[in-house]
Amino acid sequence: MAGPVQPNLTGVDATGDVEILANAAGQQNHYKFTPEKYLLQIIAHSATSLETSLFQGQHYFGLALFLQEANRPDRNGQDDGGQSFVTFYALDSETTSARPVNLPRSFYPLTRGDHLSPNEVGVLFLRGYASASSLLELGAAYNIDPELFQRHLQFLEPGSAMNKPALLPSAQSSVFQLSVTTVGRHVTPQYRSLQEKRRRVSAGMTTYVEGLIRGECISKTWGRTGKNSRPWKSNESIVRSFAVHDDHEFSIQQLISVCVAWDREMDIWQAIIWLDSGLDLRHSPWGPWLESAKDIFFYPVSLYRSRVALKKHQYPGHEPRHIDSERAAQSISLLPLAFGQSLNPKVMREDPFYALSEIFNFVAASEMQFLTAVERHLGLGSSDLQEYFEQPSLSGHADLLFFRNLLEDHVNNITETYTFIKNRSTLKWPRSSANLAQRAALQLEIDFEALLERARLMRSRCEREINVLMSKAQLAEAKRGIVKTKKALTLTVLATILLPGTATATVFGMNFVQFEHTWQGIVLWILVTTLLMVICFVTVSWDEGLLLYIRKRRRHMA
Repeated sequence: MAGPVQPNLTGVDATGDVEILANAAGQQNHYKFTPEKYLLQIIAHSATSLETSLFQGQHYFGLALFLQEANRPDRNGQDDGGQSFVTFYALDSETTSARPVNLPRSFYPLTRGDHLSPNEVGVLFLRGYASASSLLELGAAYNIDPELFQRHLQFLEPGSAMNKPALLPSAQSSVFQLSVTTVGRHVTPQYRSLQEKRRRVSAGMTTYVEGLIRGECISKTWGRTGKNSRPWKSNESIVRSFAVHDDHEFSIQQLISVCVAWDREMDIWQAIIWLDSGLDLRHSPWGPWLESAKDIFFYPVSLYRSRVALKKHQYPGHEPRHIDSERAAQSISLLPLAFGQSLNPKVMREDPFYALSEIFNFVAASEMQFLTAVERHLGLGSSDLQEYFEQPSLSGHADLLFFRNLLEDHVNNITETYTFIKNRSTLKWPRSSANLAQRAALQLEIDFEALLERARLMRSRCEREINVLMSKAQLAEAKRGIVKTKKALTLTVLATILLPGTATATVFGMNFVQFEHTWQGIVLWILVTTLLMVICFVTVSWDEGLLLYIRKRRRHMA
């Protein structure tokens, strides 16, 4: 079996052609790479040896291989369907303006447009699947920490999972990730059991992830007529996990990866926010959430704002329309379109944490929606759960176990986000002294603390109900054992009564002794049978307790 493909290190020079810009003090601290050198730096880091550095880069192996596909049109993503993959929000003291970032259609030759300006305070949104050439162009132009790309594309690393990697809090000071859950509903074919449906979904997710790693997606014929693949397109949505709650309701999990960089001397900060959400899921690669679905829609994630009904809050260009059955719109798709509408532009420019507070608020609202949906399906204290308790079953236990594991994952995600918010004072970001920014940060901390407490309570109660259900099942099994024991005792008593008579009747029926009178034989048979019955009863009832009683009686008489 051939080994893994190694990144091409030909011509790599870690100290190569990098443009270094000097600031006003004459210090060289702002590096501006070309896309070619940006790629070579990543490849060189992925080949770091443990003999030469404490900062290992083997986990960049998959990213290095992916970025080397920039010259291949068949593996570099196709047209994004007319929607911009990148949106940049320039922040000044007066307004928050958004503009699309125009990227070149091909990697070579590189053309830098006026929209690629790394010297502005602002927020850059990336949406959905990205081509290698787009990442190299953006990474070089905005001097983006490659750690952002590596963590968001963690699934490219051999043996890695789709979810967030486990990291120390100190490793998330400039690059961190948020988990967003969207609850949806659809009509699916009837399966023999919910467990069978979940097994099928698990197999479907495995196929989906394998295709994502290869840069290929399966067609809509998946699960029915075959696995016809096509390349992933830029801006198509990615789903990290898919959980089936019941026959109709489900939830999907997506990631938001954020990188914040601050140039203290130039007083410029920029945040890069990469969303898994891009195009509508119906127009994105096929996955198990769309298998044979007649209708699919996602519940909206609603944010709270005081007196919002009396204020304008629709993003520019939005026109009310009827629900399109061919669309599966998600609330998260509006984040790059309506960013900063509820925030103060002046404070946003001064404080990146405040500027990102809308993102945190959306994550909190989506998590609350998920917990509410799970609580409804668990039926805590409802007649459905009582039915499980009265008639314990393996399906009831499996359902509770499934939700317990699902809640465990969400508790971990909420804990990580809450820890990040609570330790925000350790972040090397510019901070505003405005009360508005401090109140927003404190409110986020309170909200995520409440979410964490609720998730933990639901997990604990779920575990208690699993224990109760197991106890009920054990009690029912014990009752069935008692019934069987009583039946066995009845049979034993009958055998004790009937077997001695049957045995003696068999012996006396052999006629090996002749009695002068018939009544003599009958009396003798009765005496022998009675004696055998007494012996049988004593043998059956003889136990250690009776033996101890006899010994005590003898000692007392002695």
